[in-house]
Amino acid sequence: MGAPHPTLPMTGAICLAAACTLSGTICNQAARARSNPSEPYVIGHGGGTIATACVVDHDATTGAPIIESGSVIRTARRLMQGQVLDKKTGLFCIIVGS
Repeated sequence: MGAPHPTLPMTGAICLAAACTLSGTICNQAARARSNPSEPYVIGHGGGTIATACVVDHDATTGAPIIESGSVIRTARRLMQGQVLDKKTGLFCIIVGS
């Protein structure tokens, strides 16, 4: 108890990005101001960070916000790492793959 969960689900990250984008929300007030509206929000969590984006439009009649889309930006993670011993030289070679 008392420790944060090590990950943030993608659905939660997208919802948090939407809340950061909507004016007047606590998340919007706490979020860092962005000079470019298309710049992603980077959310920190126990397992690292996750970059999210959200597009918000407004209803022409009521002015109510409409969340057009939400996304998570991911990069490939490392799939292997190892060491190889060159028998001729006796040197180790580090192999990193993605």
